[in-house]
Amino acid sequence: SRQVFAIKPIPSSTSKPLLVFINPKSGGNQGSKLLRSFQWLLNPRQVFDLTEGGPSVGLDLYKRVPNL
Repeated sequence: SRQVFAIKPIPSSTSKPLLVFINPKSGGNQGSKLLRSFQWLLNPRQVFDLTEGGPSVGLDLYKRVPNL
């Protein structure tokens, strides 16, 4: 069973969330290296593998976050 993860944004008029969507099979398979790099640089909850459910997984998770 999967644990439920909820995003609880801190209200701010100046912050803009950053989401990254990567196809690990693109760019001569260098996408998987980019995926790992972005997961290390950012919070892994901001980085999404497009081969695992497409962009809707990330967009649904952040749909209530303002300024997205």
